[in-house]
Amino acid sequence: LLRAESDKGEAYLGEQITVSYKLYTRVNLRQYSVEKRPQGVGFWLEELYAPKQPALRDAQLEGVRYKVATLYKIALFPTTTGDLTLDPMILNCTIEVPSKSRVPSLLDDFFSDSFFKRTKQKIVRSEGLTLAVKPVPAESRPSDFTGAVGEFTLSSSLDTTSTEVNEAVSYVVELTGTGNLNLFQLKEPEFPDGLEVFKPKTSFENDPFRDQISGKKRWEYIVIPRKEGRFFIPKSELAYFNPEASEWKKTATGMAVLDVMP
Repeated sequence: LLRAESDKGEAYLGEQITVSYKLYTRVNLRQYSVEKRPQGVGFWLEELYAPKQPALRDAQLEGVRYKVATLYKIALFPTTTGDLTLDPMILNCTIEVPSKSRVPSLLDDFFSDSFFKRTKQKIVRSEGLTLAVKPVPAESRPSDFTGAVGEFTLSSSLDTTSTEVNEAVSYVVELTGTGNLNLFQLKEPEFPDGLEVFKPKTSFENDPFRDQISGKKRWEYIVIPRKEGRFFIPKSELAYFNPEASEWKKTATGMAVLDVMP
């Protein structure tokens, strides 16, 4: 049997829900193929774990001994509220079937070798999941909230704080944290007049060793001052909702100062 196990049955809009698919078997499993992966309307889905050779281990389910392996693990981020349904996962399994002769003979042990055992196909499906998704609280919601749900930290840096007119500098904004990093926008920094700013180079580094979607988003701006003076790049802010603490929070960069010589 194939079981879908969710780490929570209720979540906030944008909060991660982790679902694991575990195959329990009491027969020898030769191979399997995925006929249909789980799908659902109203979710952003990120794959967390899909091994080519799943490891079987001993387990008990309702007092019965099985071999069990985790075949698939996903992170779901609800994009709408209400009762959302995740469709079943379907497998096509090739299993060994014991072949017993009617009259025992000395050849039984020989022909019981796995090479001579019969196999048959077995379609196995998980149960569908219904997940309750509630909106983030309206009370105390910041006016600049853009959908960030999780735990985040903003930082920024200049590669130099002193330069000359027409000499390029690099200004980097980094957002690190755990949550729906790819489902909201960060407001562009407000650069002062006198600085020519080019479209940023963006990158994302995911932490592959955690079940929670974690990582770092980076925006690198090339800035060229066109006149001398002292320039102040205001701080950038992000308002977000922390579902673990059920409270609103903010993170911000510091103010950057750039001195430009003639």
